Amino acid sequence: MTLSTLRMKQLSIDQLLHYAQTQGDSVGDTFASELLQLVNTYAREIAHQLNVEAIALKDDDGVQDKVSVHACFYPSFPTQSCPGILHSYDPEGQWHQHRHGTVLLCDDDTNVGLIGTAALERAGLTVLTSTSAEAALTLMAAHDIDLLITDIQLPGLSGHELAEIARTRQPGLAVITISGEVDDALCLEKVEEHGLLFHATKPANWARLVPLIRRLATPRAAQTAQSHPNSGAHRKSFP
Repeated sequence: MTLSTLRMKQLSIDQLLHYAQTQGDSVGDTFASELLQLVNTYAREIAHQLNVEAIALKDDDGVQDKVSVHACFYPSFPTQSCPGILHSYDPEGQWHQHRHGTVLLCDDDTNVGLIGTAALERAGLTVLTSTSAEAALTLMAAHDIDLLITDIQLPGLSGHELAEIARTRQPGLAVITISGEVDDALCLEKVEEHGLLFHATKPANWARLVPLIRRLATPRAAQTAQSHPNSGAHRKSFP
């Protein structure tokens, strides 16, 4: 017996997501987060088999109040050809036009800039660096930025002030703050106060941060965050 022979009401995953959203923010967000994590796990397994990269993204359509989860696949290196199976499922989707995103790294310690740039560029990201908040804002005016990573203690404007101004100019901009402060609770309090996303302590563990940074700096993810600046903000600390 197949589902088509039974007289039942069938809901798609998108419809289940939509229903969950109607039951309140906490129910909808929990369901969407768990589903996103599950899809991401399977997408990465498939990507590993195909030797490509993958990320699961949640789309919120503010006009039609629709929520969907998609597994997005993209090349591991610029000249990689698209696996036939992916093209057959989505012949209209982009492949080589994908870009991994642009990160603005602001830290007055030039060694942090050098080490961070090397790690992020190896991950396929475009990196812009500055040693002050003022210089970072100048770079923002001239470039499209998908993610801001900033030290908290900077000459002149602080990293929190930089993030606040940056998110005013570009609502929903993903932000990671970094610092060597011992009082992690105070850092998290500031992250919450300024509505930022993540905080990492120095010395930054770039190997651990790179997967998160690539996800936050994905242009499509950044555009979704900018359309819905209050959705998906995670107040989380990384040692």
